[in-house]
Amino acid sequence: MRRREFISALAGFSVLPARSDAQGRAGRPVVLGWLGAVSGVRSFKQSFEEGLRELGYVEGRDYVFVERFAGGVMSALPALAAELVSLRPDIIIAAATASVAAAKQATSDIPIVGPALTDPVDLGFIASHARPNSNITGVLSTTDSLPESSSLWAWN
Repeated sequence: MRRREFISALAGFSVLPARSDAQGRAGRPVVLGWLGAVSGVRSFKQSFEEGLRELGYVEGRDYVFVERFAGGVMSALPALAAELVSLRPDIIIAAATASVAAAKQATSDIPIVGPALTDPVDLGFIASHARPNSNITGVLSTTDSLPESSSLWAWN
């Protein structure tokens, strides 16, 4: 799957409610909180916004972003997450594992989307893949099912 298709799918299926719901929210757009550890994820955010536009969503009308970036200072993430939660976004997009951890510490009721989750069970973000029992969701990349002798790894 290409990057743009992935981001469009994430934007359309995981983050925003159906268009009729987004527009029918008492005239208010969906508030998307964005929590990033470093400002370098802005390129990911720009791709994400492009995916939203391709799906027909308009910033300001259908959604607004509230952003908090730690500037690489990981110790700042918990305070930024708490500040973001105090603004009551409809959803928090946590662009990195450290951001997911900070958001999880700050809220148990606002949905958190981790677009690049790594081992969420072992990290304590979710109970299991089948039954997360958590406000955290996202995209998990795993290679558990690849056999060790996979031809992907056999260089001849």
